[in-house]
Formats: sequence, structure tokens, C-alpha cells
Amino acid sequence: MGRHPSRRKPVVVVEDTSRRAVVPRGAAVGVLAAVGVVRTDPEIRAVLLPQLRAERTDALVVQEWGITAMGIRDGLYFSDTLIADVATVGDLVEAWEIKSAADSVARLPRQVPLYSSLFDRCTLVTASNHLKHARGVLPAWWGLTVALSDGDLVVERPAMANPGPYNISGLLWADEVYRALRQTGAPARRTDKAVMLGKFNALPRDVTAPLVRAALRARVDWRSPDGTHARREARRAIREREAEREAKRREDNARWLAAAVRPPVVG
Repeated sequence: MGRHPSRRKPVVVVEDTSRRAVVPRGAAVGVLAAVGVVRTDPEIRAVLLPQLRAERTDALVVQEWGITAMGIRDGLYFSDTLIADVATVGDLVEAWEIKSAADSVARLPRQVPLYSSLFDRCTLVTASNHLKHARGVLPAWWGLTVALSDGDLVVERPAMANPGPYNISGLLWADEVYRALRQTGAPARRTDKAVMLGKFNALPRDVTAPLVRAALRARVDWRSPDGTHARREARRAIREREAEREAKRREDNARWLAAAVRPPVVG
């Protein structure tokens, strides 16, 4: 007896420049590999990382970089966490987000603004089955590289300069912001990271950017080129975010309590 039509699995056409294959939607990675369309995250990195190291010989290559992003968006303060798949710190601070054939792209619309608020240039490296979605999400200045099933990385468009607004200083830890602020000769007091960043970012970028890059490259004790200590840094980024939220909650509670116990004004 044939399968009822309503119970048949829908199919998705996985695009490739050299072939087209029809596989069940939600197919396992092994099924995708069998038809020659899968590009896993490790496979993509195995091609991408040597290219970056060859092209940027003086740059520090970082993997799985846990970052607490903070700043002003639409007139409101925001703080969020981001884990950059691959980044380089050289004359520019650049980032690469990887989406393999087996990855979900559901978080991409949230990730793109965070990357855009922090890096000089950004590139998405994606398997061909995510291309249509990626083209609809990425700003025009983002780079887009396609990971093909034969192992090649094809640049559809190169990354351009971030038109802003953005500040690479958001990549620094609070103590690094304090030290960088002191190096500029500006009055510096160790306080909330967002406050110190506001003062630091008010200075000319040609003054602040070299200090940020130098501070990032000096982090020899927490990051190595092969991604060692990545989880430690990601946990630190999350702890910083939680501490900032707790400090704001206490401040709001103190303000509310002060208003609640304020004696009535006698006319």
C-alpha cells in the first residue's frame, strides 16, 4: 500500500554552482554528505584558516571569540553576547561568521547587527543552501563567501569598510578600556565599562583604534591562534554581561526605594 500523500516528507533543493541535488528536508548530515553538498564547520575552517594566515601574515587569528557587545542602538543602551567564529586582529579587526550546510541560520538576523557594531569588516562564509537567506539579511558592505562541496571557498563579494556607526573598542574588557583611556592622557577613573567606553569613544578614532588593536594583540595569556581557551573567554563574556545587568537592577531598585520612602511635600 502506498504512503499517503500528506505523510510524504517535503524536499528542499540544495543549490550548488556545479550540481543540484534533491534531499529530504531536515536530512541528516550523513545523507547530505552522500549527495556531495555538505560543508561542515570544521571542513570550512580547514580551508578558511590557512587562507587567512597566508593573506594576513602579521595578524592574530582568533577562533570562537566570546564578546560582550554594548552600546547605543535606536537611542537605547544595549548589552548582548556574541561568539565570533573567526576573527583577525591586524591593521583592521575583521570577523568571519560560518554557516555550514548543517547549521541553522535562524540567529543570523540578530548576529549581523552585533558584528556590525564591533568590527571594521565582516564576512559570512556559508554553504550554498543558505545563500538566498543570507543575501536577504546581510548589509551590502558585508562580504559573502560560498563554501562549495568540492572544498573551494568562492568569494561572491568581498567585505567593504564598515560604514558605521561602530567602535572596535567594544571588544575590550573593562580593565583594558581603563588602561587605554589613561594612555590617551584623558582623565580616567575606573568605573562602569559603558561609562569608560563613552569617554574613550568620544576621542578621535585615529587615537583610539591603534590602542584597541594593541590591547587585543597583547592578550597572550587568554587566546592562542588555534582557539585554545575559547570557552573560558566565552564564559567571561557572559559573566561580564550578567554583572552589568545585576548592577543595573540594583541601581533601579535603589532608585525605586528612594522614591517610595520620600516624605510627602507639605504645602
